[in-house]
Amino acid sequence: MSAPVATEVLDGSALRTLLSASVSGLVPMLDESRHLFCDRLVRTGSAMERQGISERYTAMTLLGLNRYERAGFRSPFPIREMAIRLTKNPDWVQSRGDAGLLVWTCAEIVPEYLGECFSRTPDAAALEGSADVRDRATMELAWFLTGMAKRVMADPSCKAQWEGAAHRIFALLRSNQGSFGFLGHRAAGLGPRGWRGRIGSFADQVYPIYAFTMYARAFGVEAALDAARLCADAICRVQGPLGQWWWHYDASTGRVVQRYPVYSVHQEAMGPMALLALQQATGLEYGRFIARGLRWIYGCNELDVDMRDPKTGVVWRSLRFSSKPRLIQQELRGWTRPGSEAVPVSGLTVLHECRPYELGWLLYAFSEHVEALARF
Repeated sequence: MSAPVATEVLDGSALRTLLSASVSGLVPMLDESRHLFCDRLVRTGSAMERQGISERYTAMTLLGLNRYERAGFRSPFPIREMAIRLTKNPDWVQSRGDAGLLVWTCAEIVPEYLGECFSRTPDAAALEGSADVRDRATMELAWFLTGMAKRVMADPSCKAQWEGAAHRIFALLRSNQGSFGFLGHRAAGLGPRGWRGRIGSFADQVYPIYAFTMYARAFGVEAALDAARLCADAICRVQGPLGQWWWHYDASTGRVVQRYPVYSVHQEAMGPMALLALQQATGLEYGRFIARGLRWIYGCNELDVDMRDPKTGVVWRSLRFSSKPRLIQQELRGWTRPGSEAVPVSGLTVLHECRPYELGWLLYAFSEHVEALARF
């Protein structure tokens, strides 16, 4: 497309502005009566409407806000108090992935509550009975592996206790990774739509990259960095010409099978979070891929539109096809011509909503790296 290169994205002060705006954007997303962030903030006419609540998104957002404050900035949220509430009211934990996310949050924000947190988490012997483990659900297993790694990083004395379970989860995740580097969504061949197992979303790539990296740091397993690098190199290899992080990948063929929607959270938050962690652990350079993804947010995208909204501080959720037939046509094209780069973009529109975890992961990714992008 014809959008000019957004060089300001490479400036540290611009990145600080983006982080500050993200904190402001989170303010109307908080349900103060329940001490939880909403599921989404949606533009309805000229107003923004808060919809639902999400403990999962709250945990993710608190992780970002905590890292933001640790970097020397200030936020208007009672981060520790909200994290303690999540720990003391774990009814929302419905999967091993949720448990891992809760432990991750606890380990980074209120590590003194880890004992209480783990008392509500099934022990390693119960792992085999979990649906996440039986189905080898990639995203959820990655959250659980990250939680165990963060637990050990917060208290290395418990390493021996969790080493066996962590190795088991790592092995399950690796079994979902194809030779091209991509991970499928879950174990292939399960259920009537068994083919779906080999098709992994972008989340099924970045959360394992991050989990493998943390697992390597916590347990000293160098092979985990190899697995993380294999996946990181795969997503970078197929990054779109405008810096797009695509939506779905086939672990068995190494191809992109669905490009749109392109989500802002992938561009500005989840992709950078995983790649910066791996870069820090290995010394490998992923800066140019991170910068290209950010430029997409700043207006170097298919519609030449800045995805940031200065009035609200939010970043609009995605570029998507405006009609279901158009989406179906694009999906069929992805399956029948998976190697084609000539995906039509006519009919794309902006989805005017934002979810708190999008801003939370942005804060988590960049708060400790506000000057780093200037080098790329």
